[in-house]
Amino acid sequence: MSQQCVDIDVVLSYVDQRLTGQVVGYACCVGSAAGSAYTQGGNAQQEAGKPVQPFLAATKFSPASVAKALTSLSAIQLLTRPGSPTLDSPIGDWLPQDWIVATAGTGATSVAEIKFQELLSHRSGIRDATDTYTTPDFQEFVPLRSFFNQDPPLLLTDKSPSYSNVGFALFRILLPLVDGMQDDITQDDASRAAKFADAYESIVNQYVFNRVGVTGASTSAPQAPYALGYTYPGSTPGYDWAKYPLHLTAGAGGWWMSIDDIQPVLDDLAKVSLTNVDGHILTAEQWNQMQGAWNQQLNPKVPLGFDNLISPNAPGYTWIQKDGGDTGVSASIAIFGSTTGSAPVANAPFYGALFINSDISATGPNQQSGWRYCHKCGALVYTGNPAKGKCPAGGNNNGDHDTSGSSTYVLDLNVGDAGAQRGWRWCSNCQALCFTSSPSVCSAGSTAQPSHEFASSGQYFLDQTGGAKALERQDGWLWCKKCQVMTHGGGPCAAGSSHDTSSSGDYFIQWAIGADTVLLEAFEAAVAQCPPPPPPTPAPDPCQEIRDELNNISPGDFNNPAAYEAARVKLVAALAQCERLHG
Repeated sequence: MSQQCVDIDVVLSYVDQRLTGQVVGYACCVGSAAGSAYTQGGNAQQEAGKPVQPFLAATKFSPASVAKALTSLSAIQLLTRPGSPTLDSPIGDWLPQDWIVATAGTGATSVAEIKFQELLSHRSGIRDATDTYTTPDFQEFVPLRSFFNQDPPLLLTDKSPSYSNVGFALFRILLPLVDGMQDDITQDDASRAAKFADAYESIVNQYVFNRVGVTGASTSAPQAPYALGYTYPGSTPGYDWAKYPLHLTAGAGGWWMSIDDIQPVLDDLAKVSLTNVDGHILTAEQWNQMQGAWNQQLNPKVPLGFDNLISPNAPGYTWIQKDGGDTGVSASIAIFGSTTGSAPVANAPFYGALFINSDISATGPNQQSGWRYCHKCGALVYTGNPAKGKCPAGGNNNGDHDTSGSSTYVLDLNVGDAGAQRGWRWCSNCQALCFTSSPSVCSAGSTAQPSHEFASSGQYFLDQTGGAKALERQDGWLWCKKCQVMTHGGGPCAAGSSHDTSSSGDYFIQWAIGADTVLLEAFEAAVAQCPPPPPPTPAPDPCQEIRDELNNISPGDFNNPAAYEAARVKLVAALAQCERLHG
């Protein structure tokens, strides 16, 4: 096996440099077949009047949607077990008997016809944010049942990808029933909810953590010191996730674990990837299914339970990753390496886990965070004020902008880089970022004052060259020359019809990053230090022996010129035939 050149210490050093003084606390592990190493920094708890608790590899943490990977690892094992339903089976026969859903067989749009693989790949038709039907705010037993018992029956017509916490919370109900749990529908709801939650936790522990000797992971609040969630720099009280009933909502999230708990899981999966030999958790075939083999028609491949398969910034590298984020939570687990199995990461895959208990500070002295994308009109709007701003698309959210699900963006305020474009300001009426040219049309304007209002705004500077790190900025932002707002992907315009961005250049907007970006940047920083691979060894020349003989033939080797010429002609013909044969 070739010598690996990615230095784990380089990965960890990058993490330290990126996070020290920029987050409240973090812990990280990176490893490969050659071993693992750890780093950590900051605090897990720093509450006023209480002892400070450092963030360590053993610190319990609730990494939000990282739980979806655990749910999927358990599901793939149960659904490939003899006698069980398969990935292609509909879920209708595995829901509680008193969950009245559209009858199986009425068509592929009914709830009963949702397939297990559709839930695992976020293609079930369940859309957590929608105007068409109601989705539960929480994933507890009773709200989930109410969701599926909607009248008229819920029909799911759009099977395009849509990230769904509801779909994964459903596995807390499905997996116990697939595993043989008996559900007594005469019990009260609280008792049934607890029974399903206990069974789900037991299944994940049995099929994931216990397989690699881990016993400390749970959906119940830990007793030992654990990490609170903070807003950097942590000067306000932390958010205590232990006070929330994660045990009763688990599936999409809800797990408590430490870096020490998740490291053996990633190590086992990485070894399966490296050797293509069955591991303690998954067989090689099950792991391949999770990486996209479950549906060969999809291109690019779609993973089950994970977010990525290929590095977004380094073509040719795998990046099998699942991240999680919530209030004071940023987490990522990943397996990364070369898709070809050759240099510069021949001993790949490597794996990493990074838990952070605050946002990552992205704002310097002249930057402003709090900007988000409205998915109704496409505008970049400020969300740091109570007023959300009227959206030209109207509709849900009381007709205001709807930034649910958006990343947080960061803008240079009053001071910008050389070459950045000035003249951008915030409209205090509609909350959008706008260029200060005339005319302008505001979605919150009046007949007397239809234009944007900039009196309270500083001046923003926008980049058109992509100066920020590649993974920390988003291009494709465009200026609408009708209403003057900055938009991404278009949408309804306050000046009528849709935004007109035909005269715009391409703008790069910095966004607030999470653990997944830091971990990937750290991996890429290590790859960048690898020496270039050696040139390929030329293939042997099958005609070389004939060529050498022809080059070495001499008249002195023969009794007369005629014999020499006959031998030479014979060798020339043999060489020509050899070259034709081998191209």
